[in-house]
Amino acid sequence: MRVVSVGGGAGGLLTALLLRRDGHDVTVLERDAEGPPADDEQAWDSWTRKGVSQLRQPHGFIGRTRAVLSEELPEVWDRVLEADTYRVDLRRFAPEQEALVESDRRLQVEVMRRTTFERTLASVVDETPGIDVRRGVAVTGLRADRSENGTPLVSGVHTREHGDVSADLVIDSSGRRTAAPRWLDDVGAPVDEWSESDGFTYHSLWFRTHDGTYPPNIAGFFGGMAPGLIALLFPGDAGVFGVAMVGLGSDKPLRRLRDTAVFTSVASEFTPIAGWVDPDVSAPISQVLPMGAIHNRRLRFWNGDGPSAHGFVNLGDSALSTNPSLGRGIALALVGALELRSVLRTTDDPQRVAVEYDQVKEERLIPWLWDAVESDRGMRHVFATAIGEATDTTVSDRTLMSRASMQDMECWRRWTGVNQAFELPSSCLEDGDLMDRARTIGSGAPPPSYDLTRQELEHLLT
Repeated sequence: MRVVSVGGGAGGLLTALLLRRDGHDVTVLERDAEGPPADDEQAWDSWTRKGVSQLRQPHGFIGRTRAVLSEELPEVWDRVLEADTYRVDLRRFAPEQEALVESDRRLQVEVMRRTTFERTLASVVDETPGIDVRRGVAVTGLRADRSENGTPLVSGVHTREHGDVSADLVIDSSGRRTAAPRWLDDVGAPVDEWSESDGFTYHSLWFRTHDGTYPPNIAGFFGGMAPGLIALLFPGDAGVFGVAMVGLGSDKPLRRLRDTAVFTSVASEFTPIAGWVDPDVSAPISQVLPMGAIHNRRLRFWNGDGPSAHGFVNLGDSALSTNPSLGRGIALALVGALELRSVLRTTDDPQRVAVEYDQVKEERLIPWLWDAVESDRGMRHVFATAIGEATDTTVSDRTLMSRASMQDMECWRRWTGVNQAFELPSSCLEDGDLMDRARTIGSGAPPPSYDLTRQELEHLLT
């Protein structure tokens, strides 16, 4: 099958590798013109990827991503590990160390700079026969005819630089900023789009340790909390690490975190982070990188009875995008790619591919979107309550399960498996006995423990 993948980010390239292994001829059309730099430091310092908005935000691979890459694409995973990545073993933070079992080994996260991973992945794809990567190519629309029932049948794409590119299947992997709604509208294919802002603002600052090693990690990714703010620690690769702070977009004092000195002074107040940002240990290597206006979003091309176009599918952030702080983006893109591969192993009929893949997305991917929405609503409630803003959000079962997982080993194991995308959220939330246990424990959980008072935080911010 001739496959055209629109977008050369992580989702598009990983899908290209998986489909090429099954013998498909794959063309990747990437709008950004610049290929992978010669090494990781060049990638960090100067690689421009306008299509990857989170290229220099903290990044890591949750357990499902690590498992799929090591099993399905070892040529990528082995190269990634050569970059001196950092592994966070979540088992160290289980509530009952003596109750750990062998299967808990999967609950680990590999952390690195996103530029390091993108460079490594792009280099592997460039070396893979049968994948034609065309960079600096902008897709302007879909080429489509009409099937027997009048549904648009996509047979390729229009590009500004290469004219029409033919395909038996077009995959939209162009990310959160996809132009697919316009392309589909132009060929008469209705689009069902839903989105909700996460309501947060993010500030990140990168450091490099003086000797290339890292201080002890005493809390995983958790750095600390103040009313209306959570701080997160992201070790990276080659002695580089990031610190991220998350708060409500409506919390105006947090805008002062854009100042490097202010950011560092706040970070120094959180015990798990203080030893990392000590001037004797590390120094900043970036400006503060702000990010906001992130939406949990779903894009489905649907006419009420079935897919509104055949010969076209979307995956990764183009299909559903979730709060990046949950770290599930690449994992869900990989799951989508594996499911698409499974569909293509049974049929190459454009209509069946569209119908069967849409069903898979609804059953095995979209639940992660609703979980991200519930997660964000719960965190917004915590932040708003802490700073005295009105909120009508009630405490959800998801929140109670999350609280219980910090105290109870069974809840921890099951819920960490969900957070690492090994199991759908329903595996916990629809387990009556487990939820009864979680409600009892979670309802009695103590309130958040803050490292700073709100007054102390605002004093540091000024």
